Amino acid sequence: MSSSPKTPESSNSGAVGEKIIASSGAVELPMLTRTNYHEWSLVMQVSLEALGLWKVVETDKVERHDDRMALAAILRGVPSELKAVLAVKATAKEAWAAVKTMRVGEDRVKNASKQRLTKEFENLRWKDGESVDDFAVRVNTLVAGLRELGEEIKDGRIVRKVLRVVPRKWKQVAVLIEMLLDLDTMKMEELIGRLCVMEDADVEDAKENEVGVERAGQL
Repeated sequence: MSSSPKTPESSNSGAVGEKIIASSGAVELPMLTRTNYHEWSLVMQVSLEALGLWKVVETDKVERHDDRMALAAILRGVPSELKAVLAVKATAKEAWAAVKTMRVGEDRVKNASKQRLTKEFENLRWKDGESVDDFAVRVNTLVAGLRELGEEIKDGRIVRKVLRVVPRKWKQVAVLIEMLLDLDTMKMEELIGRLCVMEDADVEDAKENEVGVERAGQL
């Protein structure tokens, strides 16, 4: 059974896809995520320039073939949930603008969340009676949230923050740690381990004092 002849439109569409796929081997087509729009747009612009297609996104009067080439490249750099939305745009320029509108709106929400979590991190204080493990959970939760939003927060910054807010009874030990150890290479886990040792020692001292008081009362 002979195959049905290809229409010029389907042939052009296939050629567009083949050219983009072939070009992507040498030209990077970045993948858009919820948090990387600014980086994505910069790299995608360079990629379109390398393909000779950036002018399509900047101007209105372009050849249909070039417009489809640019749109195909954009579609290859967005997640599946956006492909159907962008594929029906009249031009690659409209699709590019739509991506910006959607992601910049998300960026505003992301930046607001980042500011809120950053403020919470800076205002972190040890609660009365809070254990080392419970405090560590609060710190790690905030840090994980900030990193998920794209904030670069190194372990050294976290370690210094924790040392600044330790309970008064551990202040001298915190000063010694700052003086004797390299905080830039210290991991949060190492610091928490040291604080847990001090916490356990405090518990043992409290038990011994309690036993001593009981014995004194029996005399």
